[in-house]
Amino acid sequence: MAIEEQALHNEVETPSQVTELVEKLGTASRLPNLSRDVAALLAILFVVITYHIQHPTLLFRVQFGETFRDVQEQGFQEAIVYSLIGSIGLLIITWKRLLPERDQLIKVVQWSILIMFVYSLWQHKAIDSITWATLLGVLMLTYSHRKTWTIPALRYERLRLALIVGIGLYLLHICVLILQNTNIFVDSYNLNLEEFLDTLQMRRSEAEIFANTIKVLNGTALLGGLGLASIIYLWAPWNSIIHLRNKLLLDWRIDFAKDMLALLTLVLWFASYVLINPMWVQESSLAHDLDDTSWLIALGLLLVGGAFIGLHLQDTFSRSTQQERVYQRLRVAFAVGVGLYILHTTAVLLADYNALSDYYGVRNATIDELLADNARATALQPADLAAILAGVGLASILYFWSPWERWRAYVDVARRNLSAIIVAILTIVIWELGVDFFEIQQFLLPKPSAIWETFEEIYPGLIAGSWFTIKNAIQGFLVGCGAGIVTGTLSARFIRFSRAVLPLAVAANAVPIIAFAPISNAWFGLTSPDSKIAIVAVLCYFPAMISTVTGLTSVEQRQLELMKSYAASQLEIFRYLRLPTALPFIFSSLKLAATLAMIGAIVAEFFGGTPATALGFRIKNDAGLLRMTESWSAIIVASVLGIGFFLFISALERNAMPWYSSFRDQSR
Repeated sequence: MAIEEQALHNEVETPSQVTELVEKLGTASRLPNLSRDVAALLAILFVVITYHIQHPTLLFRVQFGETFRDVQEQGFQEAIVYSLIGSIGLLIITWKRLLPERDQLIKVVQWSILIMFVYSLWQHKAIDSITWATLLGVLMLTYSHRKTWTIPALRYERLRLALIVGIGLYLLHICVLILQNTNIFVDSYNLNLEEFLDTLQMRRSEAEIFANTIKVLNGTALLGGLGLASIIYLWAPWNSIIHLRNKLLLDWRIDFAKDMLALLTLVLWFASYVLINPMWVQESSLAHDLDDTSWLIALGLLLVGGAFIGLHLQDTFSRSTQQERVYQRLRVAFAVGVGLYILHTTAVLLADYNALSDYYGVRNATIDELLADNARATALQPADLAAILAGVGLASILYFWSPWERWRAYVDVARRNLSAIIVAILTIVIWELGVDFFEIQQFLLPKPSAIWETFEEIYPGLIAGSWFTIKNAIQGFLVGCGAGIVTGTLSARFIRFSRAVLPLAVAANAVPIIAFAPISNAWFGLTSPDSKIAIVAVLCYFPAMISTVTGLTSVEQRQLELMKSYAASQLEIFRYLRLPTALPFIFSSLKLAATLAMIGAIVAEFFGGTPATALGFRIKNDAGLLRMTESWSAIIVASVLGIGFFLFISALERNAMPWYSSFRDQSR
């Protein structure tokens, strides 16, 4: 608590001091900075979506179905990959001390990666950019943490790097699959990709029968991946290598027993997973050989796994430093992951109870029917390996996020927004009861429960169809805000330019968006997305320009005179004084423009020229046909996208301005 009290009571004035203090606090900070949480939730969301994209069975009319395939030519899958890369990158960056800023070489490599990545995307060579960026990133992490691999005490740093590797393995698989159309697991079985997909293709009637069965198989694989990742992370075999390298023979001999126990746990994990997965039980000769000793394997896993967990957690919370306590809590989380897998496995093998099958209501006969076709069962094995890797990726993101370390920030946020939460709950309750009390017809105003039921049925199509809308919103946001910031900067510097442009900006902002939409369609073409982008750009331009001008001209005269007394040039004054002063104003306009962008994109789609799956088109048509539950479901997706866009800009703001006074005041 001493560090926290220093953060709450000491007056810190300079940006560098604030940054150093936040880094010192680490995960124990009470600063309500939710950048890591937003990035982690986005990363998990994109992992789920990419998992459904890459899983061949799920692509064919199961859950998300062919809706993702329908938008493949529109760049949806590639956009999801880039979004996954961006969210993971933001999640990693939120750990301030992961890359030492004092090392100039690290900064050079960072900028090199960014420039190379943007250039490769511009040249449509995305896989090349990702490959080289990954290699440079590994070299950068290795160089910046060169001491991490030689000092035994830096266990926490090595563990964080291992989590990044776990995340990167899944990311690499997805990038190669979607951008290069190469499935590593399919190739390992010497299967042709087209024949592989044709083998797993199902008719709609079959898919409806086997949908829950496939979910059980996938859930088993994801749980297996969670258990595998948790065992490896709890074991941390690289620590034994460090001990051996430093010739700490006594410590190495002590850890030797832990290493043998961990290896035995991994062997039992493999044997038990083969037994609990119905697909491998039917197809693997090893599973038939192990079937007679399944109870012995389950009992061994329970005993050995319990000893493995106990031995590795015997010194939990015994350390006094904050970092050691955080490290030990993370290892407890690993133990929970191992324990979940052990409990599920022992329940299946000893008590013949499968929680996943019971939850989805799947019988063994249905599983046998799905796997009766040998070709289909063989083709499902590469998909099962991919699901295990997805489980490793999800576990790595969750452990790297470590939300249990941030509960104080969640409490602070909930306390500040308690009134809003109460009002939202009361609104939904009054809405639900009011529809019945006033006997309002469902085609006029459906109940929230009816809207939610419809949403659960059609949300895959809404998510995939929203790609056209969000793409236009983002592109229009970038064009409008970019033009607004540039012209705002010029207006703040040149008075004559400001007098010429400002009236035009005010006039453009005064034009109703509904009146401008038909004109934009006539200018750029009804079916062209440029017309929708232009509408969004016009909406976003004015707030960005006015806020930029206000921010750049809000510099105090004494600060300006101080800079001039040091013989600072106009460029230096702009960089070190005007731009930092203007950043709060600019980000405020960007957050406003983020919501306006979604409004403009949806309204622009009301006037046609868009795919039938676009949100605006669906909202208009469903409302016109009095299908209000479908229309409200599309509104829910549009709202979630708008909120997510707003939170993303807010996360960028917090990372770009950790020194801003309002952020520091929130911690008091």
